[in-house]
Amino acid sequence: MINRILQITVLLVILLFQNQIQAQEFGSYTITEQANETTSTGFKSYESSSIYIPKNGLRFEFLGSLIFPGFKIGVEKPFSYTQIEKFRRNKIKRLYKERYLSYSMGMYYQNNYHTNVFPQAELIARRQKNKGFYYERSLGLGFSRTFVNSSTFSVSDDGKIEEQPLSGNWYGLASIGGGIGYNAYLKNQRPYSVYLKLHVMVMYPYNTFITPRPTIGIGYNYNFSGLGEASPRLKYKDKRR
Repeated sequence: MINRILQITVLLVILLFQNQIQAQEFGSYTITEQANETTSTGFKSYESSSIYIPKNGLRFEFLGSLIFPGFKIGVEKPFSYTQIEKFRRNKIKRLYKERYLSYSMGMYYQNNYHTNVFPQAELIARRQKNKGFYYERSLGLGFSRTFVNSSTFSVSDDGKIEEQPLSGNWYGLASIGGGIGYNAYLKNQRPYSVYLKLHVMVMYPYNTFITPRPTIGIGYNYNFSGLGEASPRLKYKDKRR
């Protein structure tokens, strides 16, 4: 089952990159036309003061702790975006407040215990500076399915012993997280970001109670077009002094 999940994941990544190549050709033409129009008219509004608009992202994250390794892969889609412009002595300082919905599939392997597979949806709040550095917070909900990493047997009433394939349990899952990162697009127009993030997952019911799972992740986020264009709600604010 784990091999099948990995195969599906690789196929999804290939499809996303194929769509991105086509979308980038169109996107570069559009940005060039916008820049030429702004130069010829000499007019600059808040809407055209920055060509940065958050896009859909493909996230891949190495996830784990001292005792179990794992990973997460998923997509994020922006739904709200606020650009804040602060005017200080003829200089403009920009901040970006962004809100995303993220859908991911994660797993980790704990030796001599179980393999845990957990799909979840997350709400991400991100605040970026103009040079690309950002921090984010997240809240997630999902469920967990564990698979015991050793052979499991059951004994029937008549004493017959049978092996139980895919033995494990189902759990509800909630998570909170916080981290820092760097968006390479804001300064170098590169369609990716990298980040370091701390997660705390809570599984319930776990031995009639709950169990926290603190983990740390190192991730890579590739911003792409296609497969549903991002159309976040845009707001502009300016603060003058």
